[in-house]
Amino acid sequence: ELLAANAPSGRAAVCAVLDARRGELFAALYEAGEAGPVRVREAAILRPEELTKAIPSGAIVVGFLPAGLREPLPDKGRTVCFAPSHLNYPRASGAALRGDSRLGAGDPSETDTLLPFYLRPSDAEANRTAKKAGRGSSREKRSKRSKKSANSTT
Repeated sequence: ELLAANAPSGRAAVCAVLDARRGELFAALYEAGEAGPVRVREAAILRPEELTKAIPSGAIVVGFLPAGLREPLPDKGRTVCFAPSHLNYPRASGAALRGDSRLGAGDPSETDTLLPFYLRPSDAEANRTAKKAGRGSSREKRSKRSKKSANSTT
């Protein structure tokens, strides 16, 4: 939402995108509203080719995209614009304005009830779950192989 708020006014559709690693992107689609962006498509984890199909023509993409993930965008026959680099990061001022707007609308948030929104488990959580299940993380497995390799050469 904060990324979408950075988009220049006058755009009907704004796609907020973040690198999700693993060759995937976190993305949500917004429309301009009187009090700020209004989400029209829920946040999702998409591959670049899926994002290409999901973005309507004329939309602006706001957020950080690794250089290699820009190539599939836009799709043939559609125009997609990219926001200037200085608009691709959430701004504290945007969070303050959004909070003020919600407070003014009678929708205050208590800091002790605010929770993060995750589309998938974090890498640390996935590694901990794998470790508990006895599988270990791929990083741990590589580290063990490296140690064995180093010990065998000495």
